[in-house]
Amino acid sequence: MKIKEIASQFTVMVLSTNVDRGAAIKVALAQAGYDAFFISDLEVGLKNIQQSNPHIVIIELKSLPESLSTFVGKILATSGEIRLVLLGNDSEFETLAKYEDHGVVQILSEATPFLEGRLVWAVNRICESLYLTYQNEELLKRSEQAQAELTTVKEAYQLKIRQSVSFRGIDVLIHSYKTCETKEQVLNLFFDQLAELKVLYFKYLPTVRSLIVTHSSGYLQESIQGVGCQLPENENQDLVSQLSLGVCPGSLAVLMKRALGLGQVQVFPVFSQNDLEGVIVADVVPDSEFHRHLSEQFALFGLAYSHFAIEKKIELVDMQDSVTEVFNAKYYNKRLSDEVQRARRQKQPLSVVKIGVDDIDEITQTLGSAVRDHVLKMVAQLMVKSSRAHDFVARLRDNELVLVLVNCSKRGAGLRADRLRRAVESSSVLDHGIKLSISIGVSEYPSLCDSFTDLDETSTQALMHIYAKGGNRLCLYKAVSGFKPEFEITEASGEPHVP
Repeated sequence: MKIKEIASQFTVMVLSTNVDRGAAIKVALAQAGYDAFFISDLEVGLKNIQQSNPHIVIIELKSLPESLSTFVGKILATSGEIRLVLLGNDSEFETLAKYEDHGVVQILSEATPFLEGRLVWAVNRICESLYLTYQNEELLKRSEQAQAELTTVKEAYQLKIRQSVSFRGIDVLIHSYKTCETKEQVLNLFFDQLAELKVLYFKYLPTVRSLIVTHSSGYLQESIQGVGCQLPENENQDLVSQLSLGVCPGSLAVLMKRALGLGQVQVFPVFSQNDLEGVIVADVVPDSEFHRHLSEQFALFGLAYSHFAIEKKIELVDMQDSVTEVFNAKYYNKRLSDEVQRARRQKQPLSVVKIGVDDIDEITQTLGSAVRDHVLKMVAQLMVKSSRAHDFVARLRDNELVLVLVNCSKRGAGLRADRLRRAVESSSVLDHGIKLSISIGVSEYPSLCDSFTDLDETSTQALMHIYAKGGNRLCLYKAVSGFKPEFEITEASGEPHVP
């Protein structure tokens, strides 16, 4: 997520009687793209909060004319959604931390070096989290709307069923759409309903301004293979509006005439969350029975396609950690259980690498939670870059990341984990010059444990052991005495499971 692209959507208010500091903070936030205000009179500030309902309020504690609890209460009475950032002394931290349940999401010392930059960084992280929350709520709203529209269409089709015995059960078709697991399956099911109608699906490739045929009905495969066209810039700019009006773009009309001999076609744009994904092109006479049948099928397909895209987006938001942008603990627990079952069936090894950033508490206390989050995100992305397609990375707790290595033995996992440790050790964090190190715990099924739960727990035990030894090392869990694996791992010619 690029925070600069969404910063203007957020309002930040700075309350401080220190004019120089307040103005400097306001300027830094404005330069970062935020709708920022500075008010030195806190009573006026409260009235402005009630009128403008900002997303974030930055408060300098020295400026408060009354107790913090009273002032915060007045703000929360306006809206419980406002996030608060407090500027105070280090000695006040323990007391201020108790306000976490009252909208306080960040506490910074007024003596913090580069205070304006730290505040911008903190606001960036808060707004990223707010944006993901708003996005999730919007997706849920869209999903509910799409579900309501599907219900309406279903009821309309059920009425048609009562009026015409020739129409096949809509219930079965809707259920089939709901069971699709990919957009490809949704498209294939739509084309299955078209019988001998001459219909093409052109996939839209925005980066090259092109339309390419990927699905068809009523045409021989060899006659439409490789059919496509590139749109000139002016047609590409007006493409969505033209298609929405049922107008076929000139370049596409010329292609249909030259390639297939069609002088007039009907077009139906396919959208996913307002983004054009393709266009259905049909050789049917307007207002004919075939045209009505195609329109009915497309209406149901369009809703099912949009609903599918929204559900998948919701699933992604629900599975993602907002700070590191890798998977969260909920996804990890389900996926690891599935992977252990798969490893058992295929008699292949499965390794888990647990990682914690050394001295994370000191980093947080010294440089703030924004820097801590940046460090965790950087380490997570290094883990992602070192992963193969079928591996995955997740964040389990505040300072616990995990890399799950499919079909990888303990030896291979140890080699990869140590390469990652060295990569982190050689990096630094922006202009703060922080030298990082990580502690690593490794376990493997079936050689060291025999279940999903044990694989998770033994890798954690190995990580905790390294923490106790001072960190910046790797520990491979040692199986308990007498442990017998469910099956043996054969590593021909040394290390077939080592990447």
